[in-house]
Parts: sequence; structure tokens; C-alpha cells
Amino acid sequence: MDRLKKNEIIGIILLLVVIVGAAVFSFRGTNLQGMMREGVRSLKSADADGVAMPAGKDAVNKADLSRIVVTSLSVNPNSYKDCAPDVKGLWYEKYACYMVDHRFVSLSNDGRFNGDKFVTRAEGAKIFTTAFIKNVNWYSGNQTVFVDVKPTDWFYKYVMTLVQKRVIDVGMSAVNLPQGQKQGQYFYPATYLSKDEAMGWAGRIVTSLMR
Repeated sequence: MDRLKKNEIIGIILLLVVIVGAAVFSFRGTNLQGMMREGVRSLKSADADGVAMPAGKDAVNKADLSRIVVTSLSVNPNSYKDCAPDVKGLWYEKYACYMVDHRFVSLSNDGRFNGDKFVTRAEGAKIFTTAFIKNVNWYSGNQTVFVDVKPTDWFYKYVMTLVQKRVIDVGMSAVNLPQGQKQGQYFYPATYLSKDEAMGWAGRIVTSLMR
């Protein structure tokens, strides 16, 4: 077994340890938040595929998010390849092609995956919901907890599904707005999803499914 495969296995094991450990805590408790922060630090050093697991407050791109999602699904993506010309031979080809094959993401009009493209919070909500939750279990109501997430928005059902599953913590998403703007809790759907936040969503959604 070469070093690359050993590191990939180590990365998956560390992620599973974080997820299973988080299951004993409350979604809203500080212990879970601390566990996820430790998980981010541990996974960062896993170096699976010769590339460190994503961590930090900077925006997550499609390549890194694909790796987070597929790894969290505990599937073997090694047979997935040749889905787009711009991923061929790259470290994330198997993750990208797994995502494309299962229709968690779509290729651009010119058939490219665009792995370096940053993912917005709205797009991330759709990806996580589609990848982990059967559509019969998606939120079907018409209430909302965010000022900027309305029932008529295309991403509404995805965001509210993750709120319902306690993947998105409403309290943690609260924002103090400048005077004169409508007060309330904002999701900021057009803002880029951070790497740390993507890791946190992954841990919470898997924990939710274990209940």
C-alpha cells in the first residue's frame, strides 16, 4: 500500500472519529462546537491525496467541497473518472466525478467542472441537502427563520431542510445589522461558504442521520 493510500485511509478514519464523537453531544452545545474545531485541526494534517483537508475561514471551492461531501458519505469514489476535461488527472477527479455522476452538482454549459470556483452558502445548502437527504424528507413548509431566505427563493427548501436537521444553527447565523436595516437573522445566501463551515455542516449532517 503506497503512502498516498495510507494517508487517504488516515484522513477518512479521522473524519469518522470526529463524526462519531460529535454524536454524543447536543447540536447546540459548546462541546459539539469544540469537537468540530478539533476535527478541523486534525483533518488538516491528514494530507490525504497529497493535499491537506480544507480548513480555515477562506471560501471553499468545488474541488474541496466535493472531497468533504464524498468523504463524509463514506463511499469509495476511486472508480469515478473522465467526467469533465478540466478534472482529468487531478487529485480531486474521483470526488468531482462522483458528485457529477450522482447529480449533486452539474457541469457548466461547456462541460467543465470548474473545481476552483468558490461555492456560495445557497449552493452549498443545495449540495449538502441533495447529497445526504432523500427529497421526500426535504422541508415542505412555508415558514422561514432568516430575513433573506423566502419561500419563493430557489434555495429556500435546501436551507430550511438543513435548519430543520440542525445542520445550520440559526443562532450561530445571527448577524447584527447597521442601524436602518431590517433587524433579524440573516443567512447571506450569496456569501461564499467557508472551509470551516463546510466541515461543520458535514459533521452535523452525518450526526443528524445517525439519530
